[in-house]
Amino acid sequence: MIACAIGNGAEFTESCVLEIRGDGVMVLHQPGGGFRRVRRTGDGIESADGAERIVGLAGGSEAFTEFAIGHDRYRIPARFGIAVE
Repeated sequence: MIACAIGNGAEFTESCVLEIRGDGVMVLHQPGGGFRRVRRTGDGIESADGAERIVGLAGGSEAFTEFAIGHDRYRIPARFGIAVE
């Protein structure tokens, strides 16, 4: 489980599931059944769906990387080695 805030103005909750696939793609499963796919790059991550750009957010820490795709925000624990370019 990872923290996410799904939708405009939503609060963070530990309600999303991070699936890491062997091909470098990570799937962020949302509690309502939706999902986002991101792909690891040399220095960070990018959207694997191509529709919306990933935006890094202030407020990240050494414990996690925080980013947004559209109105959805995610916090990925630092142990996964994810950075936003």
